[in-house]
Amino acid sequence: MDKKNNKKEEYFDLPEDVEKLKIPIHKNFRMICTCNLKHLKDMSPAFVNRFDVVVLENQLENLNDTQYSKLIANIFNLFEHIPKNVNTNKQKELDDIEFYDDEDSIESKEEENIKVLESKEEMINKENKFMNEEKNMINKIIDKIKILPEKKESNNSEYSHIRTISALNRFCYGIKKLRNLFRQIKYEKDKITDDDIINTVFEMLFRDDIEKVEISENIKIVLLKELIEENERKMKGKDKDKYEKYFFEKSESLKKFVLFIYISSLINLYLCVSSPPELGKKLQPVQLQK
Repeated sequence: MDKKNNKKEEYFDLPEDVEKLKIPIHKNFRMICTCNLKHLKDMSPAFVNRFDVVVLENQLENLNDTQYSKLIANIFNLFEHIPKNVNTNKQKELDDIEFYDDEDSIESKEEENIKVLESKEEMINKENKFMNEEKNMINKIIDKIKILPEKKESNNSEYSHIRTISALNRFCYGIKKLRNLFRQIKYEKDKITDDDIINTVFEMLFRDDIEKVEISENIKIVLLKELIEENERKMKGKDKDKYEKYFFEKSESLKKFVLFIYISSLINLYLCVSSPPELGKKLQPVQLQK
């Protein structure tokens, strides 16, 4: 793949992307791979030696509350840059992207440096603004994330997830998703608080025993009511014959199951549902999707 030694047109296979199964390997092509450190020794040395290996330790160890606040503010601000709807037909092809050579003019490099400085200043301003406006929420997130152990050897019997940047990122993302949902006008009268959201997302993500997951009573009431009303509406509508009847409101265990899957879909939490045959583990997600 090194274009210095290979002038032939080459492509990198990308089977995960159905829209674009391969991408051209240009002179600026880079491959970034991630691996759990403990598994690095299991890989072929010849393969590993082809990469520059960068070892990242746990980024959250020994952080004080101010550092946590800045980190959380930046995580939430970065979520704003995630595209909401990506139309692959309108995406710019790699072949059309302009890559700059080392012979770029001094003027263009100076302009880039100015843009970088302006960008850094803008990020700091956004960080400070978020910290001031969302101080209470940030403090609650810090208190919750500190429940997770810093090291695997911890004897925490309820939460075995390690306190990592990945865990904090998932936690903040789930909070943002539910916050955006419950800020819609139709939920205004339900008065869902940040405490409700933060506690529910934390339980969903990090509680080891699924039977002990505690979902906020306010969120439980609102979402179950919404699901039951929608189910009844479809069963009584003109297209009712298109839908397979699925009744769950009279069973506490089914209501909990439906609610768990619904909230998981709202916060992008992947689930693996297992049970003996014919107990509805496939039917429920299908009905929920409809």
